[in-house]
Amino acid sequence: MVAWLRQAAWVDALLDTIWGVAIEPTPPLLNGDELMRALGLAPGPLVGRLLAVIASAQAVGEIRTSTEALALARSIMSRPNV
Repeated sequence: MVAWLRQAAWVDALLDTIWGVAIEPTPPLLNGDELMRALGLAPGPLVGRLLAVIASAQAVGEIRTSTEALALARSIMSRPNV
């Protein structure tokens, strides 16, 4: 019982730490309109896939600017079977 109470207290402290600080979402480097305009794309699933790849790369710190985001999208577009 004592071990369970210690575990519960630890989880409570952990949750306070995690939820006690508001984490601001990082604004996207590009939105769909900007991406379509820059690459001459029509609305569709490809735009969503490109935005998802850009968001993932931004989240892990691989890209930090809209210029880098567009370069990534262009490199994806240049691959066969995209």
